[in-house]
Amino acid sequence: GVGRKTTDESEHLTWRDGVKVPCGKLVPSGNEHGPLEYNEFAVYDPKQVRPSYQTRRQR
Repeated sequence: GVGRKTTDESEHLTWRDGVKVPCGKLVPSGNEHGPLEYNEFAVYDPKQVRPSYQTRRQR
């Protein structure tokens, strides 16, 4: 679903194989009357996704 806020597309990262990773500051999405605060992504078939995680640790 489309939320009232989304990440700024100018701050999105492009990963391997051209996959865009939404990240960055939140900005209004233009959907100010929607019931969701943020965008939601649903996975109906787990075989279609390959989760990846990147973490950063400070010393």
